[in-house]
Amino acid sequence: MVRGYVKRPRSIILAVVSAKSDFALQEITELAPYVKLAENKDVAFRLGWHILKNRDYKMRDATSTERDEAEERFFESGIWATMNPRQLGVKSLKPRLSNVLKDQILLQLPSLLNDLESEISACRS
Repeated sequence: MVRGYVKRPRSIILAVVSAKSDFALQEITELAPYVKLAENKDVAFRLGWHILKNRDYKMRDATSTERDEAEERFFESGIWATMNPRQLGVKSLKPRLSNVLKDQILLQLPSLLNDLESEISACRS
């Protein structure tokens, strides 16, 4: 079922990769056709990476706002502070995903309408 969905041109694949395990061993790398592994070191995604920090045990009862604030503080320190902030955190992920969806709709809508018209014509025949 998943492989069939991945093959559809209208599908948007959001590959989620855990930082706790070897990327090359995760099943999503076998399913996402746009992933290229180069010497098991460099991985290129067409739309790039986006990094999120999940709740830890101490934050399990935190509200979404508290979780977001903790994530922002986390990414303001250490090595994360040197990275592009547009690729960090849920706050910047939401508009990024919205743009991906909008672009996909604009790209696929004409062919979807053609497919629907063809199916309607076939039903009327």
